[in-house]
Amino acid sequence: MNDTKYNKIKLYKENIIKFISNQNNSNNPNINLSKLSDLDYIIGILFLTEMNRYCKNNKISIHGYYLAISFINIFYKIRNKLTNTCNLSNSDINEFYLNLANNVDYLNSRIDSTNHIKNKINYNLSKLIIELNPIFLNLCSFKKRHNIEKEVDLTISTVSNKSSKSNKNGKSNVSVMSNSSTSNDSINSSVKNIDNLVTNRLKDTNNKNNNFNKKLFNSKIYCDTKCYFCWVDNVLVNFFYILLVTAKYMGSGEYKDPNLKKLSEYYSNIFFTYIKLSDCEKIDEIYSFELFDNYIEYKNKLNYSLIELKINSDTVDEIVNYLDNFIIKKLSINNK
Repeated sequence: MNDTKYNKIKLYKENIIKFISNQNNSNNPNINLSKLSDLDYIIGILFLTEMNRYCKNNKISIHGYYLAISFINIFYKIRNKLTNTCNLSNSDINEFYLNLANNVDYLNSRIDSTNHIKNKINYNLSKLIIELNPIFLNLCSFKKRHNIEKEVDLTISTVSNKSSKSNKNGKSNVSVMSNSSTSNDSINSSVKNIDNLVTNRLKDTNNKNNNFNKKLFNSKIYCDTKCYFCWVDNVLVNFFYILLVTAKYMGSGEYKDPNLKKLSEYYSNIFFTYIKLSDCEKIDEIYSFELFDNYIEYKNKLNYSLIELKINSDTVDEIVNYLDNFIIKKLSINNK
């Protein structure tokens, strides 16, 4: 992040690092700075940018760094949960609520008691928690369900546990299943179930990007970095909705906005592309074209929606351009 065209991002990042360092020097250390990537900081910057825009519109002035570091921590855990074995725990959620309370307390200490936005924020605090809690619970309880490396193993893994045994590594014992007189029927039935699941899931997406989604679903390493449905639908969309709703709440006192659900979808697809490309050294040419098409579609949707809703900003433009620069460069290298 050394390019001078990212001045706003760099300024936000410096302030975030300063705040985290001060927190870590207190009796309650939070985040290990050495483990954070630029993308983690981008998450905190996106939250602060969104919150500050609402604050400016409502003529209130507070900082959101307590919540920013919570979102950085949660996003860091989510990335590691999807690619490795790290889990998002209840303690991470409790820390989020604690930092939410810290930011509200900071607001109360800075804003006059007659300010209607301040009163609205205090009045709707419990309603925000009620709105967010089930989404957080989904994030904590979500488990990758399809972590078998080969496509044939994916079909086998859906067979009833009664007809399979486990070896010492906890994997399905394929040889035992193959000796069963009903194994072929079970596997064929499972294949049909997988096909039906794909068909139904694609219908749910209103037939958008069908080839892209179906290819990802049938990927031989489904549910690692190629798992589109798990990454986007089950995880990233929920995370970005929490981030955008909390930002709006801290700047306005409002805790619901249907437009934010669509924006969450757009951000999720863009960040999915970035994470996917940063995690993989090589992507096959056909898949990279499909990934690129999907990325361009959602980037255009995001930019159009931000302008239409009149919530675009220079800092968000920097964030999108920063991600775009990496994605375009990476895909160009892969396609040579």
